[in-house]
Amino acid sequence: MAKEDPNALVAEVRAAGHQKTADKLAALAALHMVPEPGQHRELTAEEVELQQKQALNMYQLLAAQRVEYGTWVAAEDIYAGAALAYAAGQPVPVSNVEQHGYAELGLVRRVAPEPAAPKAKTEAK
Repeated sequence: MAKEDPNALVAEVRAAGHQKTADKLAALAALHMVPEPGQHRELTAEEVELQQKQALNMYQLLAAQRVEYGTWVAAEDIYAGAALAYAAGQPVPVSNVEQHGYAELGLVRRVAPEPAAPKAKTEAK
């Protein structure tokens, strides 16, 4: 995951070549703050404006969803407690792989190509 990317989905969307969509998702991720338990706050006017500016259009949303559900599949049945969360071979969302560490545990296998390493910027001569 690139340093500037706040989560795995943003990094995967960027690696899939959807730069503008990744930029919007990264900007929106900053708005998804987790408040202290039992607390809630309304978004500020500036945050609402940012949220509206960064809204994904239908094509961007589709691209993000394809990456979210087309990158990993369950290598074996994955349970959440006693409940079956994902049967072997079913898509597992990128965000769940990141949140629960499924890749590190060997519970998923990648079906999309690995993101390429960031290219080093070269100076114009």
